[in-house]
Amino acid sequence: MEVENYTKRESVPLIPVTNDYSKIEEGLFLGNLQAATNVDTLKLLQISHIVTVELNPLPPAIYNIPGLQFMYVNVYDMANEDLLSHFPKVNEFISDGQEKGNVLVHCYHGVSRSACIVVAYLMKKYDIDVDSALERVKTKRNDIKPNSGFICQLHYFRNFDFLLSIKNPSYRLFRLISTKAREQLKKKAFNGHTSDIIFENFLVKDSTPYAKCRSCRVVLLYEDSVILHRKGEMPKWNCPKYNKDEIFSCKLGIFSLPYKWMTDINDLQGKLRCYNCSQKIGSFNWIEGHACPCSVAITPGFFITPSKVDL
Repeated sequence: MEVENYTKRESVPLIPVTNDYSKIEEGLFLGNLQAATNVDTLKLLQISHIVTVELNPLPPAIYNIPGLQFMYVNVYDMANEDLLSHFPKVNEFISDGQEKGNVLVHCYHGVSRSACIVVAYLMKKYDIDVDSALERVKTKRNDIKPNSGFICQLHYFRNFDFLLSIKNPSYRLFRLISTKAREQLKKKAFNGHTSDIIFENFLVKDSTPYAKCRSCRVVLLYEDSVILHRKGEMPKWNCPKYNKDEIFSCKLGIFSLPYKWMTDINDLQGKLRCYNCSQKIGSFNWIEGHACPCSVAITPGFFITPSKVDL
């Protein structure tokens, strides 16, 4: 979908004409935006919980219906978008909804984003693999088709036993690169900035200090924010070997998740400076990424020069 279409959708939300929904199992329905905005349908299905996986939340007329509970997940239907990080909390919401009533999970068409959410839920609930969960959903709604990026995220969720941790190197990399599509769209379509995308909340509080400013000795990076790589080899978050120690061999440059002190400036590229003494320690680029001297480039790139810090 082109950027212009996103702009139109953001400013004037369009609702599909067809009221389309499917019962996946007892207490769980998968549908489109029209199903979620049709009061008669919600009453007919006795919906008590609604999961919206869309660019816009539901209109106030729906939110104001007494007795309904809502969860809103704002994502585009793009391969680089992050649905993975939402799986645990949405799974809890759906599970609670099934115990107390009926749940409707929807996106715009009910084909990709919301279908992926339902598949992730069934995988965890029944401890099954991706293909088995997809087949369960397709037998009830045969036109579902999560995009290729979402399928990779489902496999990752299964391979790591439904546990997501920033201590996992591959999950750190995924959290970083999944911001790329959103930032590009914000820059082109909405002329936005990046200061609202920070990773401070994802860093483990007991993480080990990793690097200090060579000038003033203040701690700049912690282990759970560092994106490690092998010299000359592009890291891939969905590659099993990325979690093995031998992949982390390059000493020529340091990539990091963005901290708040890195992104307070309203620019898409620029210098990184120590938040304590203002010494230049590296540079960043949200759109074009940054390259290590070993030729590995990561987008978005937050790059620390090793000679400017002590490990």
